[in-house]
Amino acid sequence: MNLTLRLFLLSLLLAATCLGAVEKPNLVVFISDDLGRLDTSIHGSKDVRTPTMDLFAAKGMTFDNAYVA
Repeated sequence: MNLTLRLFLLSLLLAATCLGAVEKPNLVVFISDDLGRLDTSIHGSKDVRTPTMDLFAAKGMTFDNAYVA
């Protein structure tokens, strides 16, 4: 196998691995102290409006039973 063919195959292999690269997702974690489940408008509170948290929840995912020790 000559050098030109080897370089061509190597470049094809490198190009194929770059095309399959997946972008890492962004991750935002909110940790708060003494915040009850019904203290945000995401879960139905009428007293406190949290429009930014509502937007994050609508476009992402929420964990309803997560605890921090």
